[in-house]
Amino acid sequence: MTAPAAPARRSLSAEGPARAVAGILAAAALAAVFLLLAGRRLGAQGASYDELHQADGAFRWLDAGHPYPLLFHPGGAIEEIGAPALPLGVRAASAPATGDARLGAGDLLVLYSDGLVEARSPSASGAGEEFGFDRLEESLARHADRSVEGLRDGVLADVQRFAGNGPREDDQTILVLRLPAA
Repeated sequence: MTAPAAPARRSLSAEGPARAVAGILAAAALAAVFLLLAGRRLGAQGASYDELHQADGAFRWLDAGHPYPLLFHPGGAIEEIGAPALPLGVRAASAPATGDARLGAGDLLVLYSDGLVEARSPSASGAGEEFGFDRLEESLARHADRSVEGLRDGVLADVQRFAGNGPREDDQTILVLRLPAA
């Protein structure tokens, strides 16, 4: 398998030398992890490398089975940014998905771990319902007018209410970024 070079080439043409080198190193590091894990059956090991340039709103991503970032536009439209890709180590010939998007003034970018959408409600049978993507989007929309910290805390509180006080099966991580309004 060869290292994915597309993100590095875009960085070289669009950014200064230091940023280009950082992009090349990040893409190479993820490619090296792919090579090390190629063919090993480790289960689903999602990974993502994301880069946001505040000056022009350029967002570039490299993904291997991680949940797609969500982009919220000021008018309320929600956009999933991503493309299907296998997690690390699932198949020897798999490669990460890459892509880019342009964020505008006031847009919210939300990155999160699968532990948020896979959080389960309490159930007598032990197999409760998952929080899911629909509930995540509803929660994000409900708290979108708050600060980024308020949005993060609101979503985590919604997941906590849904899942109750039982043990967590996975991490529940969320990162919220808002581009300044024009």
